[in-house]
Amino acid sequence: MHDLSICSANRLITVNYTALPDNLLESEMLKYKVVAFTDAMIEKPGRSTIADHGAIFLVEIDDISPAMQG
Repeated sequence: MHDLSICSANRLITVNYTALPDNLLESEMLKYKVVAFTDAMIEKPGRSTIADHGAIFLVEIDDISPAMQG
C-alpha cells in the first residue's frame, strides 16, 4: 500500500503498540530528551517526526490500553 501511495517517496514507520509499555508510548510517538551518564541531554525525535511526510503504520492499535486511548 505504501509503495503505491503519494507518500511512497518518504519513510514508512511501523509502530507495534503491544511492544511498547504505556509509560513509553507517548515519548516514542513524540520527541523526548535522553539523559546520558554525563548528564548531557540529547533530544530524540519521536516516530511521528521521523515519518516526516511519510506514513506511520500502527500495528495492534486495538490492543492499546484504555488509559492511553484518551
